Order: sequence, then structure tokens, then C-alpha cells
Amino acid sequence: MYKSKYRNYIEKQPSDHEDLMVIKIRKEAVGHSKDIFVFIVYVKPVRETESLFNVIEHNLEKYSQLGSTLILGDFNARTGDLSDTDTMNVSLGELTTLPSDLTQFNNDIPNRQNCDRKINERGRELIDLCKTTNHIILNGRFLGDSMGYFTFMNDNGCSVVDYALADTELFKRVMYIKVSPLIHISDHCIYH
Repeated sequence: MYKSKYRNYIEKQPSDHEDLMVIKIRKEAVGHSKDIFVFIVYVKPVRETESLFNVIEHNLEKYSQLGSTLILGDFNARTGDLSDTDTMNVSLGELTTLPSDLTQFNNDIPNRQNCDRKINERGRELIDLCKTTNHIILNGRFLGDSMGYFTFMNDNGCSVVDYALADTELFKRVMYIKVSPLIHISDHCIYH
């Protein structure tokens, strides 16, 4: 769903999995230096034979050559206090303006807060994906979600399983992220 005036700037792209949608937003629509490829992900709670994380990584290899990438969705991943940036492989070609050194870039990334202290296997896979593809979790780092608020709530409890991840170039442009209060039609909060 988008305004009709953006019809010529947004198009669905092919993906390799039914639980992964890729949408291209042309750079002219958002004033970015590159096209933006938005990955919308649903990782099922049950284990699949081929990990969707491998499929995401494969698609990132392709689309990151064409523009910036943003990954959004329900990963059913619980990352606790695991670091998504401690051993990033930031390549020189990815950055528009190179920080004084790569260590300085990692030091400029705010610490991630998370109200959910638990870690599961999917959480470890998500963290590995961040490190191998140079994506940074936005949850718990910005005004509007500085505490890493819960994104899922039901009678069994609360957790953070919905995430937004950005490549290093898009990360530098983020200023505000918000987890909205739970609405009656879903157990998941809207993340915007």
C-alpha cells in the first residue's frame, strides 16, 4: 500500500522464497544516492529444511550490488544482548564517506538496548546474518525505541522477535524508530 503518486517509484522484485518479499524503491522517491531494496521477511517458528537466513543472505549478495538494503520482519529471533556489530566486515565500497578508521565507525554505532533478555537459535542466526552481511539492527538504538521495546505480546509473555536491519549507509540516515502500542488485530506491534 502506497500513495498513487509513488506508483512509478516502487516495484516488487523477484526473490528465492515464499516468505521473503523484495521491493525496490527508486532513489528519486526518497532522495537517496542509491535505490533502496526493502526485504520483508517472515521466519516461521518451526524449523525449515533450508534456513530462510541462507536465502536472505543469497538475495542480499545480489541486491546489495544494486543499491542499499533494509530488512524488516518477524524473524522469530530472540537476540538478548548479543552484539550485531563487534566483528563487522565494513568494506570501503559500501561507505559514502569513510570514517577516520573502521574502528571509529563501529564506535559511532549506539549500543543496542533490548527489553527481551532471552536468546534463541534464530537470534544467533540473525546476529550471524548481521555480521556477515554488514547490517545493523535498528531496534533499541534510536529515539522512539531507545529501550528496545517488546514487539510481540500475548498471554504467554512478551518478546522482541520483529526487527529492522539496515546496511551501513542507510544506518547513518536513521534518526527515529518507533514501536507502536499493541493493536487488537495482532499480537505484534507496528514498527515504524
